[in-house]
Amino acid sequence: MMLNKLKTEFESFEKDSLSTASPEDYRKRRDELRQRIYPLYAEFNSVGWWWTWNAYNQARILRLIGPKALEQLKADIMKYDSNLQQAVHLLDEPWHAYLSDDPQVLLGAAERKPVMQVVDKPFGALRQQRDTIVQDMASLFQ
Repeated sequence: MMLNKLKTEFESFEKDSLSTASPEDYRKRRDELRQRIYPLYAEFNSVGWWWTWNAYNQARILRLIGPKALEQLKADIMKYDSNLQQAVHLLDEPWHAYLSDDPQVLLGAAERKPVMQVVDKPFGALRQQRDTIVQDMASLFQ
């Protein structure tokens, strides 16, 4: 869900700001985007990478599932982490395009091109895969 919030922030910025003619207005909106994105990413970073391993450790320590199921849980967590890394890397493009201070990235309104359209489909597919992985993990406890 937190990654979806990041993606939505980039999409909203893209819709509202790419065609803004004034470079000053664009920079102001970009700075506002930064103020929203950085706390969202920090929130994701504090939970997104760790919750599955916390569940694994609890299941292992409390012996909530048997050894075979525990090994399957570990394998599912590895798939989940790999998927999460791919999803985060998909956000590298809008992050660089919309948050960078690199003068080459700060194009005029006529040269600004949307990038979120390229991110949308693979991001959605990864989200669906993560949902399936989480369902598989949950089923191990039933």
